[in-house]
Amino acid sequence: MNAAIDQLWAWFIAGWAVLTSPWSIRINALGFMAALLGASLYSARTGIKLVEDAAKATRRAWGRNRMGSPKTITGWLAKIFTVRVIYVQGVLSSIPGVLVSLACGVLLPALVLFAMVFAYPWFDASSAHLIDDLRRPSQDVGLVTAALFVADQTLRGGLFDLIEIFAVDVAQITNNPANIPFSMGLFAYHLYVEAFVFSGFVLFGYNAWTLGRQMQVEHKILRERYARFRAGATPLGADVPTAPDQPAPAASEGLV
Repeated sequence: MNAAIDQLWAWFIAGWAVLTSPWSIRINALGFMAALLGASLYSARTGIKLVEDAAKATRRAWGRNRMGSPKTITGWLAKIFTVRVIYVQGVLSSIPGVLVSLACGVLLPALVLFAMVFAYPWFDASSAHLIDDLRRPSQDVGLVTAALFVADQTLRGGLFDLIEIFAVDVAQITNNPANIPFSMGLFAYHLYVEAFVFSGFVLFGYNAWTLGRQMQVEHKILRERYARFRAGATPLGADVPTAPDQPAPAASEGLV
């Protein structure tokens, strides 16, 4: 019995030594950062769902607006105008979802990059990963300097290198091109951020386009119903003050 316990204890000690070894901790840290990036991708779906829910609410509002038949021209014109009001509200209501998607796809990776600014020498101490304006190694980085570096790299990725074109520098440090692993990771960060910024614009534009097509359908339906109403379904005296010998307004007049 004691021999079995001693054997189990020996296995535990050996396993603990492996789990707490420097390389094991490095692998676990990289795994945690990869999981955080995966969480940013998954969380971005929340923003997409918010946009989809806003689009569904917009279509339901159009459905409610389509119900009923006004008895006056003013009522019909108000109903037709409401179609465009609902469209504008629907487009604006998609903005929070787009912002959530961008936040998940940009802020969480930025936190990973911020951590790597300090942790990278622990992973690889063979060469400096950051250099200053004079291309000297910059190892002692403060919180403010690291935050500015992350902001600089995020803007370079999110604005498609526009700040490089106009020579705008936010931080006084940059990556060391001689450090290939860190530089390639930074390149991947640029692509990741650009993809989310671009997808955010695409998501907003696609939602506005699809709602715009539906708005045209709703507008056409109400215009046709309004034309039938103007054809003689209801007397016009209360809405359009005309003399008995004057013709009724054409169906196209007053349409939005």
